[in-house]
Amino acid sequence: MKVSVVKAFFLFLLTGICLANVGVAFGQKCGVLGKPDCAAKRPVATPKKPAPRSPAAHIVKPKPQPKRSAAPRPTNKNPAGPPTADTGTDPAPEKEMVPNTKPATGPEAAPNRKTAIAPRHNLSPKASALTIRCSDYNAKADYDQALKTCSAAIEIDPLNPTAFSERAYANDKKNNFAAAIDDYTKAIAGDPRNSDLYVSRGLSNYTHHEYDAAIADYTEATTIKGEFTSFLYLAYAYMGKAEYAPAIPALTSAIEANPKNFDAFRSRGICYFNVKDYDNAIIDYNKALEISPNNHEITDPLAEANTKKKAFEDTISRLTKSLETALSYRARGMEYSNNFKFDAAIADFKKAIEIDGKFMQAYFSLGNAYYSKKDYDTAISEFTTAIEMDQKYANSYLGRGRAYADKKDYDKAIADLNKFTDLMPGEKEGYSRRAAVFDAMGNKEAAEKDRKTLKDLTGK
Repeated sequence: MKVSVVKAFFLFLLTGICLANVGVAFGQKCGVLGKPDCAAKRPVATPKKPAPRSPAAHIVKPKPQPKRSAAPRPTNKNPAGPPTADTGTDPAPEKEMVPNTKPATGPEAAPNRKTAIAPRHNLSPKASALTIRCSDYNAKADYDQALKTCSAAIEIDPLNPTAFSERAYANDKKNNFAAAIDDYTKAIAGDPRNSDLYVSRGLSNYTHHEYDAAIADYTEATTIKGEFTSFLYLAYAYMGKAEYAPAIPALTSAIEANPKNFDAFRSRGICYFNVKDYDNAIIDYNKALEISPNNHEITDPLAEANTKKKAFEDTISRLTKSLETALSYRARGMEYSNNFKFDAAIADFKKAIEIDGKFMQAYFSLGNAYYSKKDYDTAISEFTTAIEMDQKYANSYLGRGRAYADKKDYDKAIADLNKFTDLMPGEKEGYSRRAAVFDAMGNKEAAEKDRKTLKDLTGK
Protein backbone atom coordinates (compact mmCIF):
# COMPACT_ATOMS: atom_id res chain seq x y z
CA MET A 1 0.00 0.00 0.00
CA LYS A 2 2.80 2.30 0.86
CA VAL A 3 4.42 1.49 -2.46
CA SER A 4 1.25 2.37 -4.33
CA VAL A 5 1.08 5.76 -2.58
CA VAL A 6 4.70 6.58 -3.42
CA LYS A 7 4.11 5.54 -7.05
CA ALA A 8 1.07 7.74 -7.19
CA PHE A 9 3.01 10.71 -5.76
CA PHE A 10 5.82 10.35 -8.31
CA LEU A 11 3.27 9.97 -11.13
CA PHE A 12 1.61 13.26 -10.04
CA LEU A 13 4.98 15.04 -9.90
CA LEU A 14 5.95 13.81 -13.35
CA THR A 15 2.65 15.00 -14.78
CA GLY A 16 3.26 18.54 -13.34
CA ILE A 17 6.71 18.73 -14.82
CA CYS A 18 5.38 17.73 -18.25
CA LEU A 19 2.67 20.36 -18.11
CA ALA A 20 5.26 23.03 -17.20
CA ASN A 21 7.38 22.09 -20.17
CA VAL A 22 4.34 22.35 -22.45
CA GLY A 23 3.76 25.88 -21.11
CA VAL A 24 7.31 26.92 -21.89
CA ALA A 25 7.03 25.44 -25.35
CA PHE A 26 4.02 27.65 -26.03
CA GLY A 27 5.86 30.80 -24.86
CA GLN A 28 4.60 31.13 -21.32
CA LYS A 29 6.93 33.67 -19.67
CA CYS A 30 5.52 34.06 -16.26
CA GLY A 31 3.53 32.20 -13.59
CA VAL A 32 5.54 29.02 -13.98
CA LEU A 33 8.36 27.49 -12.06
CA GLY A 34 11.43 29.72 -12.23
CA LYS A 35 9.50 32.65 -13.76
CA PRO A 36 8.03 35.79 -12.13
CA ASP A 37 4.36 36.06 -11.40
CA CYS A 38 2.29 37.59 -14.22
CA ALA A 39 1.44 41.19 -13.49
CA ALA A 40 -2.06 42.52 -13.80
CA LYS A 41 -2.83 43.89 -17.23
CA ARG A 42 -2.32 47.73 -17.44
CA PRO A 43 -4.27 49.99 -19.74
CA VAL A 44 -2.27 51.66 -22.51
CA ALA A 45 -1.73 55.38 -21.74
CA THR A 46 -3.37 57.73 -24.24
CA PRO A 47 -1.06 60.60 -25.36
CA LYS A 48 -2.23 64.01 -24.20
CA LYS A 49 -3.60 66.28 -26.84
CA PRO A 50 -1.52 69.43 -27.36
CA ALA A 51 -2.93 72.35 -25.46
CA PRO A 52 -4.85 74.57 -27.86
CA ARG A 53 -2.59 77.40 -28.99
CA SER A 54 -3.81 80.84 -28.15
CA PRO A 55 -4.77 82.69 -31.32
CA ALA A 56 -1.80 84.40 -32.87
CA ALA A 57 -4.01 87.32 -33.70
CA HIS A 58 -3.02 89.35 -30.66
CA ILE A 59 0.59 89.63 -31.83
CA VAL A 60 1.22 90.69 -35.37
CA LYS A 61 4.25 88.84 -36.62
CA PRO A 62 6.95 91.30 -37.66
CA LYS A 63 7.63 91.16 -41.34
CA PRO A 64 10.73 92.38 -43.16
CA GLN A 65 10.07 95.97 -44.13
CA PRO A 66 11.44 98.03 -46.97
CA LYS A 67 13.58 100.97 -46.09
CA ARG A 68 11.81 104.27 -46.14
CA SER A 69 13.17 106.80 -48.50
CA ALA A 70 16.22 108.50 -47.12
CA ALA A 71 15.65 111.57 -45.04
CA PRO A 72 17.25 114.27 -47.14
CA ARG A 73 20.14 116.01 -45.53
CA PRO A 74 19.15 119.44 -44.35
CA THR A 75 20.46 121.89 -46.87
CA ASN A 76 22.34 124.90 -45.64
CA LYS A 77 21.02 127.46 -48.06
CA ASN A 78 20.64 130.81 -46.38
CA PRO A 79 21.78 129.51 -43.00
CA ALA A 80 21.30 131.79 -40.09
CA GLY A 81 22.18 131.36 -36.47
CA PRO A 82 20.45 133.01 -33.55
CA PRO A 83 19.86 136.75 -33.98
CA THR A 84 23.04 138.13 -32.50
CA ALA A 85 24.48 140.82 -34.66
CA ASP A 86 23.22 144.33 -35.05
CA THR A 87 20.80 145.06 -37.87
CA GLY A 88 19.81 148.16 -39.75
CA THR A 89 22.63 150.66 -39.90
CA ASP A 90 25.05 148.28 -38.19
CA PRO A 91 26.86 145.60 -40.16
CA ALA A 92 25.01 142.26 -40.21
CA PRO A 93 26.86 139.03 -39.65
CA GLU A 94 28.15 137.35 -42.76
CA LYS A 95 25.95 134.45 -43.85
CA GLU A 96 27.87 131.25 -44.22
CA MET A 97 27.47 128.96 -47.23
CA VAL A 98 28.45 125.44 -46.34
CA PRO A 99 29.86 123.44 -49.24
CA ASN A 100 28.80 119.91 -50.12
CA THR A 101 25.24 119.57 -48.96
CA LYS A 102 24.08 116.96 -51.45
CA PRO A 103 21.59 114.32 -50.29
CA ALA A 104 22.93 111.58 -48.09
CA THR A 105 23.42 108.06 -49.35
CA GLY A 106 24.92 106.58 -46.21
CA PRO A 107 23.86 105.66 -42.71
CA GLU A 108 21.57 108.60 -42.13
CA ALA A 109 19.02 107.10 -44.48
CA ALA A 110 15.92 106.01 -42.63
CA PRO A 111 16.30 102.71 -40.78
CA ASN A 112 14.23 99.64 -41.52
CA ARG A 113 10.64 100.23 -40.63
CA LYS A 114 9.56 98.28 -37.59
CA THR A 115 6.12 96.81 -37.18
CA ALA A 116 4.40 98.53 -34.29
CA ILE A 117 4.49 96.94 -30.88
CA ALA A 118 1.61 94.52 -30.39
CA PRO A 119 -1.65 96.12 -29.25
CA ARG A 120 -2.72 95.71 -25.66
CA HIS A 121 -5.87 93.85 -26.64
CA ASN A 122 -6.31 90.68 -28.67
CA LEU A 123 -7.03 91.01 -32.35
CA SER A 124 -9.26 88.62 -34.16
CA PRO A 125 -7.42 86.10 -36.36
CA LYS A 126 -8.82 87.76 -39.46
CA ALA A 127 -7.70 91.26 -38.43
CA SER A 128 -4.25 89.90 -37.62
CA ALA A 129 -3.98 88.11 -40.96
CA LEU A 130 -5.06 91.23 -42.86
CA THR A 131 -2.54 93.37 -40.99
CA ILE A 132 0.29 91.00 -41.87
CA ARG A 133 -0.89 90.93 -45.48
CA CYS A 134 -0.96 94.75 -45.54
CA SER A 135 2.63 94.78 -44.30
CA ASP A 136 3.57 92.36 -47.08
CA TYR A 137 1.99 94.64 -49.68
CA ASN A 138 4.02 97.57 -48.34
CA ALA A 139 7.16 95.46 -48.58
CA LYS A 140 6.33 94.80 -52.23
CA ALA A 141 5.60 98.52 -52.83
CA ASP A 142 1.99 97.68 -53.75
CA TYR A 143 0.63 100.63 -51.82
CA ASP A 144 -2.88 100.60 -53.29
CA GLN A 145 -3.45 97.05 -52.08
CA ALA A 146 -1.81 97.94 -48.77
CA LEU A 147 -4.30 100.76 -48.27
CA LYS A 148 -7.26 98.49 -49.03
CA THR A 149 -6.02 95.65 -46.84
CA CYS A 150 -5.11 97.84 -43.87
CA SER A 151 -8.47 99.59 -44.11
CA ALA A 152 -10.19 96.19 -44.02
CA ALA A 153 -8.18 95.26 -40.92
CA ILE A 154 -9.08 98.55 -39.25
CA GLU A 155 -12.75 98.07 -40.10
CA ILE A 156 -12.70 94.76 -38.21
CA ASP A 157 -10.70 96.17 -35.31
CA PRO A 158 -10.53 99.98 -35.03
CA LEU A 159 -8.02 99.73 -32.15
CA ASN A 160 -5.23 98.18 -34.22
CA PRO A 161 -2.18 100.51 -34.07
CA THR A 162 -0.14 98.26 -36.37
CA ALA A 163 -2.70 98.53 -39.15
CA PHE A 164 -2.85 102.31 -38.74
CA SER A 165 0.95 102.48 -38.88
CA GLU A 166 1.12 100.36 -42.02
CA ARG A 167 -1.66 102.36 -43.67
CA ALA A 168 0.14 105.59 -42.73
CA TYR A 169 3.26 104.30 -44.46
CA ALA A 170 1.29 103.48 -47.60
CA ASN A 171 -0.35 106.92 -47.52
CA ASP A 172 3.08 108.50 -47.16
CA LYS A 173 4.34 106.64 -50.23
CA LYS A 174 1.23 107.77 -52.12
CA ASN A 175 1.99 111.34 -51.03
CA ASN A 176 -1.21 111.55 -49.01
CA PHE A 177 0.48 113.61 -46.31
CA ALA A 178 -2.59 114.62 -44.29
CA ALA A 179 -3.94 111.06 -44.27
CA ALA A 180 -0.54 109.69 -43.26
CA ILE A 181 -0.24 112.08 -40.32
CA ASP A 182 -3.78 111.25 -39.23
CA ASP A 183 -3.03 107.51 -39.33
CA TYR A 184 0.27 107.88 -37.47
CA THR A 185 -1.56 109.90 -34.83
CA LYS A 186 -4.17 107.15 -34.41
CA ALA A 187 -1.42 104.53 -34.21
CA ILE A 188 0.29 106.56 -31.48
CA ALA A 189 -3.00 106.88 -29.59
CA GLY A 190 -3.20 103.08 -29.53
CA ASP A 191 0.46 102.54 -28.67
CA PRO A 192 1.75 105.76 -27.06
CA ARG A 193 5.06 104.33 -25.82
CA ASN A 194 6.26 103.10 -29.22
CA SER A 195 9.12 105.42 -30.16
CA ASP A 196 9.22 104.06 -33.73
CA LEU A 197 5.80 105.55 -34.40
CA TYR A 198 7.01 109.01 -33.37
CA VAL A 199 10.09 108.62 -35.57
CA SER A 200 7.90 107.63 -38.53
CA ARG A 201 5.51 110.55 -38.06
CA GLY A 202 8.49 112.86 -37.55
CA LEU A 203 10.03 111.72 -40.82
CA SER A 204 6.75 112.40 -42.62
CA ASN A 205 6.60 115.88 -41.10
CA TYR A 206 10.25 116.50 -41.94
CA THR A 207 9.81 115.42 -45.56
CA HIS A 208 7.01 117.97 -45.93
CA HIS A 209 9.08 120.71 -44.24
CA GLU A 210 6.94 120.75 -41.11
CA TYR A 211 10.08 121.11 -39.02
CA ASP A 212 8.49 122.20 -35.74
CA ALA A 213 6.18 119.18 -35.78
CA ALA A 214 9.12 116.92 -36.67
CA ILE A 215 11.14 118.35 -33.78
CA ALA A 216 8.28 117.61 -31.38
CA ASP A 217 8.01 114.01 -32.65
CA TYR A 218 11.73 113.28 -32.53
CA THR A 219 12.02 114.86 -29.09
CA GLU A 220 9.27 112.55 -27.81
CA ALA A 221 11.01 109.57 -29.40
CA THR A 222 14.28 110.43 -27.64
CA THR A 223 12.39 110.74 -24.36
CA ILE A 224 10.82 107.29 -24.72
CA LYS A 225 13.91 105.55 -26.06
CA GLY A 226 17.08 107.53 -26.69
CA GLU A 227 18.36 105.84 -29.85
CA PHE A 228 20.91 107.03 -32.38
CA THR A 229 18.38 107.55 -35.17
CA SER A 230 16.04 109.65 -33.04
CA PHE A 231 18.83 112.01 -32.00
CA LEU A 232 20.22 112.25 -35.54
CA TYR A 233 16.81 113.03 -37.04
CA LEU A 234 16.11 115.57 -34.31
CA ALA A 235 19.30 117.37 -35.31
CA TYR A 236 18.30 117.27 -38.99
CA ALA A 237 14.97 118.88 -38.16
CA TYR A 238 16.74 121.73 -36.38
CA MET A 239 19.14 122.06 -39.31
CA GLY A 240 16.17 122.18 -41.66
CA LYS A 241 15.16 125.37 -39.82
CA ALA A 242 18.75 126.64 -39.96
CA GLU A 243 18.84 126.45 -36.17
CA TYR A 244 22.31 125.02 -35.77
CA ALA A 245 22.95 125.70 -32.08
CA PRO A 246 20.19 123.37 -30.72
CA ALA A 247 21.19 120.72 -33.26
CA ILE A 248 24.63 120.38 -31.66
CA PRO A 249 23.54 118.68 -28.38
CA ALA A 250 21.26 116.32 -30.34
CA LEU A 251 24.20 115.32 -32.53
CA THR A 252 26.39 114.92 -29.46
CA SER A 253 23.88 112.41 -28.08
CA ALA A 254 23.82 110.63 -31.45
CA ILE A 255 27.62 110.37 -31.41
CA GLU A 256 27.55 108.99 -27.88
CA ALA A 257 25.14 106.30 -29.10
CA ASN A 258 27.22 105.55 -32.21
CA PRO A 259 30.76 106.97 -32.02
CA LYS A 260 31.74 105.57 -35.42
CA ASN A 261 29.09 107.24 -37.54
CA PHE A 262 30.42 109.44 -40.32
CA ASP A 263 27.27 111.47 -40.86
CA ALA A 264 26.88 112.41 -37.21
CA PHE A 265 30.38 113.92 -37.08
CA ARG A 266 29.93 115.54 -40.49
CA SER A 267 26.62 117.10 -39.47
CA ARG A 268 27.93 118.36 -36.16
CA GLY A 269 30.90 119.84 -38.01
CA ILE A 270 28.45 121.70 -40.27
CA CYS A 271 26.60 123.01 -37.22
CA TYR A 272 29.78 124.19 -35.53
CA PHE A 273 30.83 125.83 -38.79
CA ASN A 274 27.55 127.71 -39.02
CA VAL A 275 27.82 129.01 -35.48
CA LYS A 276 31.39 129.97 -36.41
CA ASP A 277 32.99 127.68 -33.88
CA TYR A 278 35.72 126.76 -36.33
CA ASP A 279 37.91 124.97 -33.80
CA ASN A 280 35.24 122.39 -33.01
CA ALA A 281 34.16 122.21 -36.66
CA ILE A 282 37.74 121.27 -37.59
CA ILE A 283 37.85 118.63 -34.84
CA ASP A 284 34.61 117.02 -36.06
CA TYR A 285 35.61 117.14 -39.72
CA ASN A 286 38.85 115.38 -38.84
CA LYS A 287 36.92 112.76 -36.85
CA ALA A 288 34.73 112.17 -39.90
CA LEU A 289 37.85 111.78 -42.06
CA GLU A 290 39.18 109.14 -39.67
CA ILE A 291 36.00 107.16 -40.31
CA SER A 292 35.97 107.82 -44.06
CA PRO A 293 39.45 108.87 -45.26
CA ASN A 294 39.78 111.25 -48.22
CA ASN A 295 36.03 111.79 -48.37
CA HIS A 296 35.42 114.83 -50.57
CA GLU A 297 32.36 115.75 -48.50
CA ILE A 298 34.78 116.59 -45.70
CA THR A 299 38.00 117.73 -47.33
CA ASP A 300 36.45 120.86 -48.84
CA PRO A 301 34.55 121.98 -45.71
CA LEU A 302 37.63 121.29 -43.61
CA ALA A 303 39.69 123.58 -45.80
CA GLU A 304 36.96 126.23 -45.59
CA ALA A 305 36.85 125.96 -41.79
CA ASN A 306 40.62 126.40 -41.56
CA THR A 307 40.39 129.45 -43.82
CA LYS A 308 37.60 130.98 -41.75
CA LYS A 309 39.45 130.28 -38.51
CA LYS A 310 42.57 132.01 -39.76
CA ALA A 311 40.56 134.98 -41.06
CA PHE A 312 38.84 135.37 -37.68
CA GLU A 313 42.11 135.14 -35.77
CA ASP A 314 43.73 137.67 -38.12
CA THR A 315 40.81 140.08 -37.68
CA ILE A 316 40.88 139.79 -33.89
CA SER A 317 44.64 140.31 -33.90
CA ARG A 318 44.31 143.42 -36.06
CA LEU A 319 41.48 144.87 -33.92
CA THR A 320 43.36 144.11 -30.71
CA LYS A 321 46.36 146.11 -31.90
CA SER A 322 44.19 149.19 -32.39
CA LEU A 323 42.26 149.05 -29.10
CA GLU A 324 42.03 152.58 -27.70
CA THR A 325 38.59 154.09 -28.11
CA ALA A 326 35.05 152.99 -27.34
CA LEU A 327 34.56 152.50 -31.08
CA SER A 328 37.50 150.10 -31.31
CA TYR A 329 36.26 147.99 -28.39
CA ARG A 330 32.79 147.83 -29.90
CA ALA A 331 34.29 146.83 -33.26
CA ARG A 332 36.13 143.91 -31.68
CA GLY A 333 33.04 143.03 -29.65
CA MET A 334 31.03 142.90 -32.88
CA GLU A 335 33.54 140.48 -34.38
CA TYR A 336 33.30 138.26 -31.30
CA SER A 337 29.50 138.48 -31.34
CA ASN A 338 29.27 137.64 -35.03
CA ASN A 339 31.38 134.57 -34.30
CA PHE A 340 29.14 133.46 -31.41
CA LYS A 341 31.75 134.26 -28.74
CA PHE A 342 29.30 136.17 -26.60
CA ASP A 343 31.19 136.33 -23.33
CA ALA A 344 34.16 138.00 -25.04
CA ALA A 345 31.75 140.30 -26.88
CA ILE A 346 30.01 141.34 -23.66
CA ALA A 347 33.36 142.19 -22.06
CA ASP A 348 34.26 144.44 -25.01
CA PHE A 349 30.86 146.17 -25.13
CA LYS A 350 31.07 146.90 -21.40
CA LYS A 351 34.56 148.33 -21.90
CA ALA A 352 33.23 150.58 -24.66
CA ILE A 353 30.46 151.82 -22.31
CA GLU A 354 33.03 152.35 -19.56
CA ILE A 355 34.96 154.62 -21.90
CA ASP A 356 31.85 156.36 -23.26
CA GLY A 357 28.71 156.09 -21.13
CA LYS A 358 26.58 157.75 -23.82
CA PHE A 359 27.53 155.28 -26.56
CA MET A 360 24.01 154.15 -27.50
CA GLN A 361 25.13 151.55 -30.07
CA ALA A 362 27.26 149.83 -27.43
CA TYR A 363 24.19 149.39 -25.20
CA PHE A 364 22.26 148.05 -28.18
CA SER A 365 25.02 145.56 -29.05
CA LEU A 366 25.27 144.54 -25.39
CA GLY A 367 21.51 143.83 -25.41
CA ASN A 368 21.93 141.64 -28.50
CA ALA A 369 24.74 139.66 -26.87
CA TYR A 370 22.69 139.00 -23.73
CA TYR A 371 19.70 138.06 -25.87
CA SER A 372 21.83 135.48 -27.69
CA LYS A 373 22.75 134.00 -24.30
CA LYS A 374 19.01 133.83 -23.50
CA ASP A 375 19.44 136.28 -20.64
CA TYR A 376 16.26 138.10 -21.66
CA ASP A 377 15.84 140.31 -18.60
CA THR A 378 19.34 141.79 -18.92
CA ALA A 379 18.87 142.15 -22.67
CA ILE A 380 15.62 144.08 -22.13
CA SER A 381 17.38 146.38 -19.68
CA GLU A 382 20.18 147.18 -22.15
CA PHE A 383 17.75 147.71 -25.04
CA THR A 384 15.67 150.02 -22.83
CA THR A 385 18.75 152.13 -22.09
CA ALA A 386 19.48 152.37 -25.81
CA ILE A 387 15.87 153.44 -26.50
CA GLU A 388 16.04 156.11 -23.80
CA MET A 389 19.17 157.50 -25.50
CA ASP A 390 17.66 157.45 -29.01
CA GLN A 391 13.95 156.84 -29.48
CA LYS A 392 14.32 156.87 -33.26
CA TYR A 393 16.73 153.94 -33.42
CA ALA A 394 14.36 151.26 -34.71
CA ASN A 395 16.57 148.22 -34.10
CA SER A 396 16.41 148.71 -30.34
CA TYR A 397 12.62 148.20 -30.47
CA LEU A 398 13.10 145.11 -32.62
CA GLY A 399 15.65 143.67 -30.18
CA ARG A 400 13.51 144.36 -27.12
CA GLY A 401 10.42 143.04 -28.89
CA ARG A 402 12.18 139.75 -29.61
CA ALA A 403 13.19 139.44 -25.95
CA TYR A 404 9.65 140.16 -24.74
CA ALA A 405 8.30 137.58 -27.22
CA ASP A 406 10.69 134.89 -25.99
CA LYS A 407 9.59 135.68 -22.42
CA LYS A 408 6.00 135.23 -23.64
CA ASP A 409 5.22 138.82 -22.65
CA TYR A 410 3.26 139.20 -25.87
CA ASP A 411 1.54 142.55 -25.31
CA LYS A 412 4.87 144.33 -24.74
CA ALA A 413 6.38 142.45 -27.69
CA ILE A 414 3.60 143.66 -30.00
CA ALA A 415 4.01 147.26 -28.76
CA ASP A 416 7.74 147.21 -29.58
CA LEU A 417 7.27 145.50 -32.93
CA ASN A 418 4.56 148.06 -33.82
CA LYS A 419 7.06 150.81 -33.10
CA PHE A 420 9.67 149.09 -35.25
CA THR A 421 7.33 148.73 -38.24
CA ASP A 422 6.26 152.37 -37.85
CA LEU A 423 9.89 153.51 -38.02
CA MET A 424 10.88 151.02 -40.74
CA PRO A 425 7.72 150.08 -42.71
CA GLY A 426 9.71 148.46 -45.49
CA GLU A 427 11.65 146.05 -43.26
CA LYS A 428 10.19 142.54 -43.55
CA GLU A 429 11.58 141.18 -40.26
CA GLY A 430 9.16 143.30 -38.26
CA TYR A 431 6.15 141.74 -39.97
CA SER A 432 7.44 138.17 -39.79
CA ARG A 433 8.23 138.43 -36.08
CA ARG A 434 4.96 140.18 -35.30
CA ALA A 435 3.03 137.50 -37.21
CA ALA A 436 4.71 134.84 -35.06
CA VAL A 437 3.70 136.68 -31.89
CA PHE A 438 0.11 137.05 -33.12
CA ASP A 439 0.07 133.30 -33.79
CA ALA A 440 1.26 132.62 -30.23
CA MET A 441 -1.53 134.88 -28.95
CA GLY A 442 -4.11 133.05 -31.06
CA ASN A 443 -4.85 136.12 -33.19
CA LYS A 444 -4.85 134.38 -36.57
CA GLU A 445 -6.49 137.26 -38.39
CA ALA A 446 -3.74 139.73 -37.41
CA ALA A 447 -1.07 137.14 -38.19
CA GLU A 448 -2.45 136.57 -41.69
CA LYS A 449 -2.58 140.32 -42.28
CA ASP A 450 1.13 140.61 -41.45
CA ARG A 451 1.94 137.64 -43.69
CA LYS A 452 0.10 139.29 -46.55
CA THR A 453 2.15 142.46 -46.03
CA LEU A 454 5.29 140.34 -45.91
CA LYS A 455 4.30 138.62 -49.15
CA ASP A 456 3.75 141.99 -50.80
CA LEU A 457 7.19 143.15 -49.67
CA THR A 458 9.03 140.04 -50.83
CA GLY A 459 6.97 139.31 -53.91
CA LYS A 460 6.70 135.64 -52.86
